[in-house]
Amino acid sequence: MRSGGALFRTATVQEARAIASRHLSGDALEANLQFAEDHLGEEERFTFTPTRYRFADLRM
Repeated sequence: MRSGGALFRTATVQEARAIASRHLSGDALEANLQFAEDHLGEEERFTFTPTRYRFADLRM
């Protein structure tokens, strides 16, 4: 875990499919996933969970 609450890990095949399927379907989805597997290597998933919130009262 890094400062600020960021978590970095390798994405699973199911996560990659879920993300790609938001924008693609059918043959385009399958072609995209195959291309990513063949040419891009492992995908990383970044999940950010704030551990603190910064704020300021800007009223005068």
